[in-house]
Amino acid sequence: MFSTKLYLPNDIEVLDKKARIKQKIRLYLCIILFIIAVAFVIIMRNRLFKSSNIGFGIFITVVILYLPFILTDIPARLKDFTYCGTIEDVTVKAAKASDKSNARRLVDVNHIYLHIKAPDGKLFTHKAFSVSPYSVSFSHIQRVYVPGEKVFHICGSEFVTILPTKDDKTLPCPVCADQNVITNHICRGCGHTLIKEMPTKPLSQYAHINPRF
Repeated sequence: MFSTKLYLPNDIEVLDKKARIKQKIRLYLCIILFIIAVAFVIIMRNRLFKSSNIGFGIFITVVILYLPFILTDIPARLKDFTYCGTIEDVTVKAAKASDKSNARRLVDVNHIYLHIKAPDGKLFTHKAFSVSPYSVSFSHIQRVYVPGEKVFHICGSEFVTILPTKDDKTLPCPVCADQNVITNHICRGCGHTLIKEMPTKPLSQYAHINPRF
């Protein structure tokens, strides 16, 4: 887990807090649904575990108990957090697909993982995004994220944005990913504060008070 203290602008901090509250709500909902599922299995145990069809009963029980985790997507949601750091490596976990199957083409995905070094030196891995292997090549992914680049991610956001260097003329918004002129302090698209460097030090006054939020 990311342990470095971050100094976030007021509006970005609000987004981070809202995302973590949603995580807790999902967790509580998952627990409630799991308790209901367990109660249902106990009540229906005589029908589920008939001696003539015990294998089917076990299968249905596993599905029922696993359903709360699928509905709330809690395993993946709890792994999300706000962070910044430097990319050490990029790996792609590719689905093994059959080119002869059109049906498989609709479900196969590549999961792109970033191996990141936090400002305190600790290493962690985070899934940046998933994409169809038939729409984006690995060489393109390598051009998107390059080892040595600094990145920033807000909990709950779909984007892992690359922080600008001194030679860049534009920078992406960490909330909506819209490209902005490097001199902008507020995103032209969504109005949120732009992050220009790893927020590990107290920010300037303008970054703390966003007049639009």
